[in-house]
Amino acid sequence: MLAFLIGLIFGSFFNTLIYRLEKGEGFLFGKSKCPKCNHPLSFLDLIPIISFLFLKGKCRYCKEKISLFYPIGEFLTGILFLSFYLRFKFLFENFNFKIQAILPFLYYFSFLIILYLLAVYDFRTKNIPAILVFFGFLTWILFFIISFFYKFPKITFLDTINSFFDFSIKSLPFYFENLDFVLNFLIAVLFLLASFIGLVGEGDFLVILFIGLFLKTPELLFSIFLAGFLGSLYSLPFIFLKKYNLKSEIPFVPFLFLSNWFIICFGNEISKIIFKI
Repeated sequence: MLAFLIGLIFGSFFNTLIYRLEKGEGFLFGKSKCPKCNHPLSFLDLIPIISFLFLKGKCRYCKEKISLFYPIGEFLTGILFLSFYLRFKFLFENFNFKIQAILPFLYYFSFLIILYLLAVYDFRTKNIPAILVFFGFLTWILFFIISFFYKFPKITFLDTINSFFDFSIKSLPFYFENLDFVLNFLIAVLFLLASFIGLVGEGDFLVILFIGLFLKTPELLFSIFLAGFLGSLYSLPFIFLKKYNLKSEIPFVPFLFLSNWFIICFGNEISKIIFKI
């Protein structure tokens, strides 16, 4: 419950962050305000979800409707925090707070949070904010530097699939330790080439490159496949209703976030189901 409540609080902050990025405003400082009347908001106006319900979805000052984006964003962030706690709860149950134990949690948590922000921004604007991608790369570099001082294990989220991949690679006459990084970079380059002919968005290349820094190659490939599948499920009803056509632009990063969330939180279960089939 505490993880969910903390997620709600961060969700409120993330809503403000994304809104200010959209408007080109500074997001580190400044008082929150109503996007319609610009009136500064008080503490009582900023309580996640509760304020929205108490105010009946309207601004206290101008009575304009508050976008559902805000309570939905807060709720989803709460779910994200809760699911991540459940995935790594063994760290908290055993009070195993040694830095080598906490680093994997922070490593993947930072990755998923940044990908979540990219997904929400892409969903709202169909654009990728360069500053968030840049911050994502900086985050990976920070952990890369830390790894020289504190060795922490990288977690495998698709045990069966990764084991098969490792076996196949090691059976080749050549093998080098950073093959995942090289292959993931090549996959990102394929997305860059695809963007030139309009198959994907230009920013998707950077997002794939960012994901490839944190995941193994089978996990990256599976996340792309799953994202495409989820995107198809999302778009098909709109195509049947003739609201979309085959040339319609559909933001891809939200589905990449969902697929990576599934892999990190439920990857081993997914892997076992696939190979049982």
